[in-house]
Amino acid sequence: MATIVYPDRAASARHRHAEEALARSANASRRAPVLGGERPWRWHLAGNEAELYLAGSGNAYDGPDPVRVLIDCGSALHHALVVLRGEGARMRVERFPDPRRPDLLAQVRLHGFGPPTPAEIRALRMVALRPGVSRPGRAAIHASTLVAMESAAAHVGACLRLLDGDPDGPDADRAFIGTNVDPPRGWLTVGEALSAVALTAAEHGLAALPDRGAVLDGRGRAAVPLRLGLPGRRPATRRQ
Repeated sequence: MATIVYPDRAASARHRHAEEALARSANASRRAPVLGGERPWRWHLAGNEAELYLAGSGNAYDGPDPVRVLIDCGSALHHALVVLRGEGARMRVERFPDPRRPDLLAQVRLHGFGPPTPAEIRALRMVALRPGVSRPGRAAIHASTLVAMESAAAHVGACLRLLDGDPDGPDADRAFIGTNVDPPRGWLTVGEALSAVALTAAEHGLAALPDRGAVLDGRGRAAVPLRLGLPGRRPATRRQ
């Protein structure tokens, strides 16, 4: 379960505007698309700084599925950064900043605010509006939409490709996200790309959902299969 910790209340008082923005971004990260059911991260906020940690024992490699855990954390990180940029935050982001702390995945330091770009505002809106769906319905993927999703993945250091490379083929609604970056950083990168592609798809009226768990190549590099299409409806849940 994702958590938010405030270890330094004095710093919080000195940087109230920054910490409020960071708190909103940390809360929004819970909406990030993930491969698993839980949210395996926690945020530490102090003034104008935020740190993203692995939840639980603090070592993803002790768990049964370290690839999934880091992909999910990467997706949460990207969602949080989208919210900050949409609010005009100027920031410095460092991934895996301390080799002695494998549980510390990223540090974010805000150093001011300014007007966000129209693209940053649109992305921020998609964090709130991206539909929660169980499975997307079949739909044609326009070339411009595919290019936009490919660009979103490339922007964070990953790539998105259709399963058969043919936008008019029988598998046009299936794609995958991968990267040439070695693990564990590459696993975090794939997660950031998963978030980026999902938000871009939502902006174009589509859904992009993980089709199953991540797959690895011979060097441990991860790829996530996706299903692309029209948003469906989340199954109704019974009220307790």
